[in-house]
Amino acid sequence: MSLSGFNTILHAIPDSMALVDVSGKIVSVNRSWQRFASQNGADDSTIQGVGQNYIDVCRSAVGAGVAVGETVLRAIDDVRAERKEMCEIEYECHSPTEQRWFIARITLVAGEPDAVVLISHVDITQRKLAELRTQQESKDNLEASLTDSLTKLRNRRGLDLAGRVMWEGVNRHEDKLAAIFMDVNDFKPVNDKFGHSEGDRVLKTVAQHLRETFRDSDLIARVGGDEFVVLARVKRTTDEVLLTSRLKREFEFTAPSGETYRVSTSLGVAVQGDESFESLDELIQTADERMYTDKKNKKGAG
Repeated sequence: MSLSGFNTILHAIPDSMALVDVSGKIVSVNRSWQRFASQNGADDSTIQGVGQNYIDVCRSAVGAGVAVGETVLRAIDDVRAERKEMCEIEYECHSPTEQRWFIARITLVAGEPDAVVLISHVDITQRKLAELRTQQESKDNLEASLTDSLTKLRNRRGLDLAGRVMWEGVNRHEDKLAAIFMDVNDFKPVNDKFGHSEGDRVLKTVAQHLRETFRDSDLIARVGGDEFVVLARVKRTTDEVLLTSRLKREFEFTAPSGETYRVSTSLGVAVQGDESFESLDELIQTADERMYTDKKNKKGAG
């Protein structure tokens, strides 16, 4: 087929395309190439394309384009040497105003001695944006499945997944892992007397206190109606004392009716490293049992 006939076909294709000879010189470009180059502020010689050396352009790439240029060069060499029939390279080419992704396809059109290579650039931006939205939605759905909707702390499943990572880490580095189990005393009467919205306010207040008391690296979860668990890595016994001593044991509230009331908390602590536990579940269970002992002692004292 003559070059003019080949160009007629190229012009009918919506992807940006360039025909490159054995030396890397651009023999022909289609209208989509010219239109894309013009829309992106290219100079006249780049818009026209013909006569420029595509390989030199790849070699002169800067910044993030260096790796892409090197990959394209290797692909052109592979196709020209007929080691591969076609190569595809996905790459980013963002503008100041939008994100863009493309696939470069390198195909051998004629063998030696001409070794003419057809290079097309296919805009896959919409597909990539759809993929990114799907990935973000999946990430959001996963996050939601691990988060308590009321307090925005981890839920029981989130505690289990992240807690096992912490458990393995402290055992590997021979640190200590403190499990703190907290329960709100006489929570049901708050709901019964003032309503569930007031009960929700109590839970959110306790959750916020836990956030303010513990570190970002600690794991805080709501595991039941009024039950909370904290997992905190510690190195010394003084760390354990410091963490728990900062916890408020009583909270004061004013109900919408104007009535003031107080709620207290019961607390249980178990530390892997001070004692030896076989599993994370056993560690948390022990802290839970100690919390109930604390609760019984408070009732007995009352």
